[in-house]
Amino acid sequence: MDINLTLLFILGTCYILGSLPSAIIICSFFSFGDPRQQGSGNPGATNVLRIAGPLPAVATLLLDGMKGVLAVVLAAVLVDDSSTFLGMAALTATFGHAYPIFFQFKGGKGVATAIGALIVIHPLYAALLAIIWLIIAILARYASLASLISAISLPIVLFINNSPQWVPLTVLALLIIWRHRSNMLALWRGNEHKITLPSPSREFSSKP
Repeated sequence: MDINLTLLFILGTCYILGSLPSAIIICSFFSFGDPRQQGSGNPGATNVLRIAGPLPAVATLLLDGMKGVLAVVLAAVLVDDSSTFLGMAALTATFGHAYPIFFQFKGGKGVATAIGALIVIHPLYAALLAIIWLIIAILARYASLASLISAISLPIVLFINNSPQWVPLTVLALLIIWRHRSNMLALWRGNEHKITLPSPSREFSSKP
């Protein structure tokens, strides 16, 4: 296959893959409704945690991460010399998650999908960013702040280690920061949503 057609196929497939709404699918499966109409309104794992509890949140996190994993694996399989393509696949899948074609281009922040992609491209960097995210989230209880600090850290780590994916993954980090612009304003004003669990009565009130 022509390299340009291969690239278009990879990017198109990665975008469609990224557009799959994990949070909406999981909340629907557990009968918790549309996450975009509840909590913070963000279709991501943190909001699912607020709405439905740990199990649906973990399922959402894993599915969002798998979108990034599969996107990069697809690029690696179809293009042998794929160092740049891997980063582009990660970026496109994350863009699909943030602006899904299936839901009027209104999606999540893209953090889990980006980390899933990074696990395949740079496992050690992914582990480092995940640790940074966990530390900030536990100490501050703000998922958005943890995501922002992780996103800012990514280009720095890539640049220091002279990564061939520095450009597309830096754009990916900027995309995540851009998607958190309302969170940055809320953090500044002191009214950002903290990481919380639903009340026991809410968590177990799903339909049979």
